[in-house]
Amino acid sequence: MIIRWSIATLKFREFQASLVDQGEAFPSGLLIDSSGLFTIAIFVIGTSGTLYFVWHTYRNQGNDA
Repeated sequence: MIIRWSIATLKFREFQASLVDQGEAFPSGLLIDSSGLFTIAIFVIGTSGTLYFVWHTYRNQGNDA
């Protein structure tokens, strides 16, 4: 997911540069940078939550048996 995000960011930057070269106005990349940070944050939070769930379930399974 992180590799896919980085490739998409690179392609977006190329597209942005080509628009600027053609004389088109392009808004700031702040929105794109923010969405990238949110994507990474959601990935980390989701992975952490999943690992906690698996650990918690494994720990409680030993108590029920």
